[in-house]
Amino acid sequence: MGDFWSWLWDAFKAIFAALWDLCTDLFVMAVGLIFDLVVWIANHIPVPDFLSQYSLSSLFAQIHPGVLYFVSFFRLPECLAIIGAGVAFRLIRKLLTLGQW
Repeated sequence: MGDFWSWLWDAFKAIFAALWDLCTDLFVMAVGLIFDLVVWIANHIPVPDFLSQYSLSSLFAQIHPGVLYFVSFFRLPECLAIIGAGVAFRLIRKLLTLGQW
């Protein structure tokens, strides 16, 4: 009689594990669909007309070489990258915690 109960308990655990895997897979699929929707919406936002007239390389080409020397000397691109990473981290943190943190 003990073998039957251990088999039944193992079957119950296997069914529960399968249901748990199903729930986690459904959650991952739902999150993937939400992200696909966000990407679809972002791809359908039109680019403003004034952005198409200028390119970043043409704007940097107009900067005086002395200014470019000090920009590179003070490592301004690295500073702006660190500040941008901090702002992005803060925005993502606020988004994921719904502004509670």
